[in-house]
Amino acid sequence: MAEAMALITTAYDNLDGLLERADALAERAAECGFERIRALGRLGRAEMLSRTGHVNDGLSIVQDMLRWADSTGDLLVTARGHALLSTGLHRLGAWAESLPHAQASVRLLDDSAPLAMQADHALILAMLTNCQRFEGTVTPALFDRADELARALGDPVMVIANLNNLAYTLYETGDIPAAFAAVERLRAVAVANGLQLNAAVVDTVAAVLLERGQAAEAERLIREAVARRVNYTDAGSDVAALLTYAELKLRAGDHVAALRAAERSRKLATDAGLGRHAAMALRKLAAIHAATGDHRTAYEDMVDFHTEWERVRSADGDAVASVMRALFDFEQVRREGQRYRELAERDPLTGLWNRRYLEGRLAVLLDDGPAGPRFVLCLLDLDHFKQVNDRYTHDAGDAVLRVVAGILEQACGPESFAARLGGEEFVVVLVNSSKAAAIAKCEQMRRTIAGQPWPEHGVRMPVTASIGVTVALPGDTLSTLLRRADKHLYQAKRAGRNQVGASS
Repeated sequence: MAEAMALITTAYDNLDGLLERADALAERAAECGFERIRALGRLGRAEMLSRTGHVNDGLSIVQDMLRWADSTGDLLVTARGHALLSTGLHRLGAWAESLPHAQASVRLLDDSAPLAMQADHALILAMLTNCQRFEGTVTPALFDRADELARALGDPVMVIANLNNLAYTLYETGDIPAAFAAVERLRAVAVANGLQLNAAVVDTVAAVLLERGQAAEAERLIREAVARRVNYTDAGSDVAALLTYAELKLRAGDHVAALRAAERSRKLATDAGLGRHAAMALRKLAAIHAATGDHRTAYEDMVDFHTEWERVRSADGDAVASVMRALFDFEQVRREGQRYRELAERDPLTGLWNRRYLEGRLAVLLDDGPAGPRFVLCLLDLDHFKQVNDRYTHDAGDAVLRVVAGILEQACGPESFAARLGGEEFVVVLVNSSKAAAIAKCEQMRRTIAGQPWPEHGVRMPVTASIGVTVALPGDTLSTLLRRADKHLYQAKRAGRNQVGASS
């Protein structure tokens, strides 16, 4: 899991080698049987593809991983998939379509999720929400939340990335004083941690400084960035920095340098297949030629700009439409499949999950990487249940099973669940629970069962339960868990029944 989170955080600083690291992680995880880690490795590849301009290829992987996550109920992978869907759609210009996925990526994570992922998703949500601001408003609370998580993680690069997003948002709204304040904050973080600013951040800082009349400082930053070949975290960040430099030179009246920078940015964008950036370079060239009095060339540049822009918009629009159609079809199939799957995974008598669901869900919970699983399994068996069926009919026995199922289900929190193994045997899985808390919960369930008014259900004998408790350990399988829990259950039975067994 640590390497999967490192892919997320390192992408904010430098993409070099990350695609290979993502592939290696997915391969190692597959060999070890860690399916969640394999999926996160694949999503790491999707992010690197998207960041380097291969958005469609990245989104294709994301959709595959979302299907896998849906089939296994893995909310962590689902959340990560939605985060990358949001950024991919945003890169294709589908801002409105991207935001719901950014919101889902945050909503699906709880406090137990890795902090790196929480911080990353908060950064994405703040950025995409404010890309769709109305009347120039900015939502500082979202940036504040992202800053809080990045600082809690102890990652100054992510702190800088979030402040960069804030500065650029304020710059776009025309609030240059506030944008400059954000720029000063991020530069202070960089100095305090001995960090160099990447190309995207340099571009933002230079653009803000230029609007403040600090053209010389802006030029110095971009020149230094180009000279030392700063890290790139997104396709086209070097192109954008060169276009800012061209604007800087245009305002200074140095048309030759401005043309040179714009032409270079256009070539870089064209060679990399970055249509949007190539179009923006054409528009900058038109402005420069117009400033020199070469209106004919300026007109030709604008014609080329509109042609390229429409081509890019059409291609991106087709890609977005394809993704949205696939998501719609997936959602339809998912809903239908979920309905049938739930029918196949529910016990018809009690309505609890059955053994099939238990096996699938535990496979996910046990596949938690090197950190190991974090849950407690409780095996419950009703004492002398055969006597209930023999003395009061199977209908009365079924009524008892349904009442007990309701008690177990009510005892489970939102992450935990109860299942019926068969007969009078049940399993309760308490996720993110300590052994002590699980034992206390089992004692509560045991007392509630024993205290029921069973005569009202046609049973005039005590109904009690014995419970075996075991904590999941690294390397466990369903078989080893049940074997250990059954051993503790037997201890409870041998000690007189109506007890909780949980010896180590």
